[in-house]
Amino acid sequence: MHILIVGGTGFLGSHLRRACAALGHTVHFTGRGPSDEAGHLRCDIARDALVLPEAVDVAYYLAQADSYADFPDTAANIFGVNALGAVKAAVAARNAGCRAFFYASTGNVYAPSFLACDERAPLDRGTPYALSKIHAEEALGLVADARMQVCAFRVFGLFGSTQTSKLAARLLKGVHEGRPVALAPTAAEIAAGRADATGGLTLSWLCVHDAVGQLLALGEAALAGEAPRVMNLAGPRGVSLREFTGAMGKSLGVAPRYVVAQAARTRDFIADVGLAHKLLHPRCTPLDEAMEEFARCADFARIA
Repeated sequence: MHILIVGGTGFLGSHLRRACAALGHTVHFTGRGPSDEAGHLRCDIARDALVLPEAVDVAYYLAQADSYADFPDTAANIFGVNALGAVKAAVAARNAGCRAFFYASTGNVYAPSFLACDERAPLDRGTPYALSKIHAEEALGLVADARMQVCAFRVFGLFGSTQTSKLAARLLKGVHEGRPVALAPTAAEIAAGRADATGGLTLSWLCVHDAVGQLLALGEAALAGEAPRVMNLAGPRGVSLREFTGAMGKSLGVAPRYVVAQAARTRDFIADVGLAHKLLHPRCTPLDEAMEEFARCADFARIA
């Protein structure tokens, strides 16, 4: 197949690009910087026109805004990359004959909850990041037609080898350096006097290799006419920060240190993955196995 990956030089994009190439697909990918690698298309998706050199069968939009701080000064970048760029890429892909377009959304679009959220759960438009993703999902729904399916996959807790930013990488570096991990209890744990035993924030952490496997399977499902409009892309269960960093410590050979936060947390990020498991039957890498590779391949000097 001919596959387009917008944002193909980032963490998830690089892993997906290599996996597609290994399967014999022709891959074109965008990046803002120069590259001599075959298939590279230099493009700042928020500002440049996306010119595709040949037909496209499947497209993945993985581009992400650089920063969500200093809003509203950064609004043009946030909405330009996360929403307008996505629509621009979808139109270009459809005009190139694309049959399935996949958009990287986020589990942050769901309203705060301690329960597992399925794809019908209420949404939260209260942050620039979530709002930009929701706008993109809704706009892309208008681009979809009989020629091209569109699916937004909502990613939870992505982590794995070569990651140099985001929460998982910062936690790994912190455990490596012996810095304490802050665990926020729930209000109920505080009221019951169990704050010291809290596991802290719980997420449906997802190993990047499993994410790539699900995206490839999702592409096949779409070409068979079976892709949903929205789907959670997440690990099989919620894992607390205590358990997650405990696995890090085991892989690094150090004992993590913890401090209990004074303020109660107001949510977790747990996905209901029933739809994905019914449609894709994904492989789920055991946490200890995924963490071993994450720790072994970590470049701590590059983690921000």
